[in-house]
Amino acid sequence: MSGGGSAGRIIYVHLGSGEIRKENLDPAWAKRYAGGWGINLKLAWDLIRPEVDPLSPENPVIFGSGLLVGTNAPGASKIFVTAKIPLNGTVSTAAAGGGLGHQLKWAGYDYLVITGRSPEPVYLSIQDDTIEIRKASHLWGLDIFDTTDRLWAEHGERAGVMAIGQAGENLGNLSFAYVDKVASLGKGGLGAIMGSKNLKAVAASGSRGVEVADPKGFRKLTSRLIEGVKNYPHRERWMKLSTMYSWESFPNLTMPIKYWSELSPPGQANELYGVGVLKKVRKASVACPSCPIACKKVIQAQDGDFKGFTTHVSHFDGAAISWGLQLDLGDYSRGIKLTDMANRFGIDEIAASDLINFAIHLFDQGVITERETMGLHLKRDFETARTLLEQMAAKEGLGGVLVDGYPAAIKQFGPRAGKHAVQIKGSYIVFDPRMIFGTESFTAIVNTRGGAHVVPGLGPTSFVPGRPLDQIKRHCQRIGVPEEAVTRIFDHPDGLNMARFTKYIEDRFSVFNIFGICSRQAVAMNYDSQTLAELYTLATGDPVTPDELSRFGEMIWNLDKMVNTREGFNRSDDTVPDRWFEPLRSGGMELVLMDYYRRRRLSREDMEQLIDDYYEERGWEVQTGAPSPARLEALDLGHP
Repeated sequence: MSGGGSAGRIIYVHLGSGEIRKENLDPAWAKRYAGGWGINLKLAWDLIRPEVDPLSPENPVIFGSGLLVGTNAPGASKIFVTAKIPLNGTVSTAAAGGGLGHQLKWAGYDYLVITGRSPEPVYLSIQDDTIEIRKASHLWGLDIFDTTDRLWAEHGERAGVMAIGQAGENLGNLSFAYVDKVASLGKGGLGAIMGSKNLKAVAASGSRGVEVADPKGFRKLTSRLIEGVKNYPHRERWMKLSTMYSWESFPNLTMPIKYWSELSPPGQANELYGVGVLKKVRKASVACPSCPIACKKVIQAQDGDFKGFTTHVSHFDGAAISWGLQLDLGDYSRGIKLTDMANRFGIDEIAASDLINFAIHLFDQGVITERETMGLHLKRDFETARTLLEQMAAKEGLGGVLVDGYPAAIKQFGPRAGKHAVQIKGSYIVFDPRMIFGTESFTAIVNTRGGAHVVPGLGPTSFVPGRPLDQIKRHCQRIGVPEEAVTRIFDHPDGLNMARFTKYIEDRFSVFNIFGICSRQAVAMNYDSQTLAELYTLATGDPVTPDELSRFGEMIWNLDKMVNTREGFNRSDDTVPDRWFEPLRSGGMELVLMDYYRRRRLSREDMEQLIDDYYEERGWEVQTGAPSPARLEALDLGHP
């Protein structure tokens, strides 16, 4: 039954047989797993067989909207997709904004499960009660933006559209999908999974709306939250700069370059690719449904080789850092062009840049030659990147190796190349903890998806060095960290046990994924634990306390770990890259891995102890990294 924030139904689609089945959502699931990511993982536990190949027809793709998606709660727009990904074989859940989650919910469905393989290219059309598997031969071979425009022309621009590009069609492991041309979804190979099923896209539109248990109380609270976001002192800066909003605080910003081995000259990143450039190229802002921030962008190069070139971006960081800075492009418009190419092809641009830099580093070090690069003389320049991106999309040449990620590249280039790789669970890393060692760096080590997935660890220690302890303690109070845990977090020689702290930052992220709320700062800071509990109660009609809601978050994180433990992943997979223990140098500057307050240098033994502390804080077995039976029973997960 619908109501309580839920549409109340699941769609099961088998692309091979063409069977489409609608079922009512079990009310007990909503009470036990809350919603969003929680029920996605319950479905994954039931439906994903441990031995299934990620690209086989039997590997299900599970879509789920967050509990508040479809309402006016600010920033509640996330749709979640869970599947076993081909990059590393983990059961991975990705999230994206855009309109697909809203439209799926408004059509009357919370969840969608797709299995099988169509004998020909198709897309899935959902329009209220009408669900059809439609031919997509006219879309196959098109890039993501052209596909989305074609489907909007057929279904109207209100439709939420998720599509893959050529990299997904050709089964590249770095492929993903894009929602409404502005929100990436499924790093690690969702595009390849869809391509293996001959599924080009999903387009959904609905007209039902969403019912909550207490409409008056819900409107009153969400209206206050919307005003809170609108009155956020840094809202205008967030709307203009999005994820680059903090760059203005670091005019002499320096970043790792040349494949994590050197630092860029102070100020170069800002001067060539930073805030001033973004302010110049920003043509328009795009908002996800219900979000007052509008942090997505339409950008247009104002000068350079690609003057006048216009594209949509989820953020400008890729053009600025992944392409401009890492490849020393000089001309920012070249970075914009490469971002557009990657997004259209459906390739994770940060992963693509990282693997390209890895190959260039190996080439410079003499580990590989033109024999391994199939005739390419690799350089950090625009032409090398463009050539390799085109090869990645077609899965040809050297790009055809790189598009399958670190596991494939190391297999192709040999063990010596593997010693140079800076990766965790086959996935690139985003932040270098030699700059700042915060929760976002630690979560990359223990996250089941791999090193790239730092968002669950974003908190007050992210990006900002040396934040006063009293500020971090206030944050602990705000997110409902128990007092006895606060003692453990701060009773440490470094002043702050980053591993124990990470556990609670991750659990809060899990709670956001119940609701489908965006975790970007300008939105997330308005949702303290008490407010989230009130929203849950008003939406569902089931009273919940902040502590009970935190327990939901912890339970979901443990369920994710259970699914991947069943896949064979254990402590040995939670690795720390060797490069982190080497100095990061530039001229007379040298950075080494240190604790957050930079009081002492951290060794590998220190990092292993932090992993022990993290497992202990979670109630997991220190030797294996698996959730202990006692912890699972306490969380009612003995039998999911």
